[in-house]
Amino acid sequence: MKRDRPLSSSDLITLPNKKRKIETSPSTQNKKVFGFGTKYSGNSFAMLTGEEDEVTLHTVRVKLYCMEEQWKERGVGLLKLNRSKSTVKSPRLVMRTENTLKVILNITLFHGMHVEKQDKFVRLFVYEDATLVHLAIKATDDLYNTIIDAIPSTQN
Repeated sequence: MKRDRPLSSSDLITLPNKKRKIETSPSTQNKKVFGFGTKYSGNSFAMLTGEEDEVTLHTVRVKLYCMEEQWKERGVGLLKLNRSKSTVKSPRLVMRTENTLKVILNITLFHGMHVEKQDKFVRLFVYEDATLVHLAIKATDDLYNTIIDAIPSTQN
């Protein structure tokens, strides 16, 4: 890329530690920031995750795989088994990647759900967007037992 004019000394000067004042109005304080559900409230950020009305029964750091002609890694992060505070809803598994906190698993446990333990993996057959998906979670025995115990015994 060719410049129209040569560089001058003013182009090379940058002011160190220049602070900018960010002005906020009452109308912008309650709007979502960053586009993923955070709200600015005072001096701290409160992230809305959809888990506010749920109790976490089990949390474990795992690696998630999905079968797409062959096993593909979806990501590494915290897997949570959540149950609603009001017992109307079925428990669900929620998993987010470690760095970006992107949701990579959000499934509801249902009566008759196929869960099996195989070596170091817990394998699940779940529905995502009305399609049957085969997942594998590299985890310990206690995750398998916790999922089996959380599956509803009767259909709602």
